Amino acid sequence: MGKDTNCMKYSSFVVTISSTCSLYMRRANVALSGFLVFAVLAVMLHTPAFGQRLQSATSYSVGTDLSGVVVGDFNRDGHPDLLMIDSPNNGSTNTIHVLLGNGDGTFQQPSLDSVATGALSAVVSGDFNGDGILDIAVTDSVNNTVTVLLGTGSGLFISRGPMPVGSGPTALAAADLNGDGKSDLIVANFDSTTLSVFLGHGDGTFTPMASVPAASPDSGTFGPVGIVAGDFDNDGKLDIAVALTFDAMSMLKGNGDGTFQAPITNFIFNFPNPRGIAATDFDGDGNLDLIITVGTVLLLRGKGNLQFHPPVAFKAQPGSAAVVVADMNGDNHPDIVTADAFSDGVSVLIGGGSSIVATHKYSGPLFVAQLAVGDFNVDGHL
Repeated sequence: MGKDTNCMKYSSFVVTISSTCSLYMRRANVALSGFLVFAVLAVMLHTPAFGQRLQSATSYSVGTDLSGVVVGDFNRDGHPDLLMIDSPNNGSTNTIHVLLGNGDGTFQQPSLDSVATGALSAVVSGDFNGDGILDIAVTDSVNNTVTVLLGTGSGLFISRGPMPVGSGPTALAAADLNGDGKSDLIVANFDSTTLSVFLGHGDGTFTPMASVPAASPDSGTFGPVGIVAGDFDNDGKLDIAVALTFDAMSMLKGNGDGTFQAPITNFIFNFPNPRGIAATDFDGDGNLDLIITVGTVLLLRGKGNLQFHPPVAFKAQPGSAAVVVADMNGDNHPDIVTADAFSDGVSVLIGGGSSIVATHKYSGPLFVAQLAVGDFNVDGHL
């Protein structure tokens, strides 16, 4: 039986917003045979276009001001778990919430891990000490630090202590920047318009490198709002793409040792305020492309030399912010999922190899801010 690219099959994803949240499971009819999981306010969701029915909601209290979410098997039971960072504006303790997955699309009540920081602003996961257990790193936008927390294998973490970064860290990525097989960290600092780079030793410790400008000196001051690492010139070394405030982006060519050449900044969006950035070979030509959300969704097809063709805009729900690229319908083409901050939901843009062949929109609460994708019912399909 051939695949229908207009149907989103076997899909699971989670969305969080900056408020006390609930998780919802949605089982679709013919078009969708897996689960959709939303972390949202206690609102019933519906998708009239597909006649999908919302199953009974199971509520989980997950803080008051969520600023990041990642998916991973944090207790090594083979089931994807959810980890969210909570940074309340009321002076309360910053908290890491871990919701352990049951493997059937449901989650246990969240466990809490307090973090003595000013304001958690971003989170990334990885095995930073090589013990086979997922760890995390979090940024603090008040004290201007990044902290590595080593996983215990039970859903709890042990802090390695903060490391100083530039001013106003807002985004965080993990990648092997020097090719030694160990995860390194990149922090985007909004206020100082810099990137902080830390090379990992594979034991949970890191060496700071000299900070790197996130934008060309002659381009003005544009704070970075998103970063992604990838080999954009096909030389076997990781580069960095940076989405900048207003309508600009920068490319930093990697030297393969954790250092980078000066940024090349371009004003190419003709859309203000990029919010999210992701990289994938969308059209299958062997060159990495960029997906950038600017209220709508932009595709920048890579030329394989750190340069890009003019952006192509795809229509999603207004206010597209966080973005994830994944094969949501199992056709071996990357699809695009966006959290739509001002239009009450999520958009799924089905890729057909060179274009978007269908767009599915899912209703939810206003101000959806964070997004993560996972196979929460462990059926082998996203």
